[in-house]
Amino acid sequence: MGYTTLYIRGWEVGPESPGMAVLRGGTAYEPAPKFFEGPGRPAIIHSWILPEDRAQLAADIAAARTQADIVICTFHWGVSGGFINLTEYQPALGRHAIDAGADLVFGHHPHVLQGIEVYKGRGIFYSLGNFVFDSKNQSPVHGLEKMIVRCGIRNKKINTLEYLPVLDVQRTPKVVPLAEAAAVIDVVNNRSAQFGTRFVAQGDAMRVVMGPA
Repeated sequence: MGYTTLYIRGWEVGPESPGMAVLRGGTAYEPAPKFFEGPGRPAIIHSWILPEDRAQLAADIAAARTQADIVICTFHWGVSGGFINLTEYQPALGRHAIDAGADLVFGHHPHVLQGIEVYKGRGIFYSLGNFVFDSKNQSPVHGLEKMIVRCGIRNKKINTLEYLPVLDVQRTPKVVPLAEAAAVIDVVNNRSAQFGTRFVAQGDAMRVVMGPA
């Protein structure tokens, strides 16, 4: 199930017209603490998805669950231009999808890898990075690292989650052996640390630890 939080007005789907599956959001700016002591300090940015669109997403997931063994949500979200930090609404939306019944969430749009979270025993991959994207400003730890997600399925449920490290080699994505994948693994570890996510090497991939050690 694919949705976008980024769109041009008029492109969204209507009751009787085709279009993009849009989740509308809002943004507010809060002055930084003690802003009066330092004019020009960056504001604190708050963001959210509108309640009616959150409700629609939950209804969509519930409907999908009546037909599918596994429900996966993908979101076009976040801030592009290599922004490694999550916006406030990304974790809120990803967790909301899991709460509503999604088995896996993954996102894209920031053009860089973002962290991986395990929430209620299910995975949220905030950004897989660029798999193929002809950008001249890609650099190590800022665009050359990518991943492929691999799910193990047993008894109609996802029971393992792994990622295969990928590096951009002259505009060509290459799956790299773990012994040569430190650049990707380090980026994923660092950006997943805020969630306490753990990984173990498993064959040709890094496995996400889904429960207690």
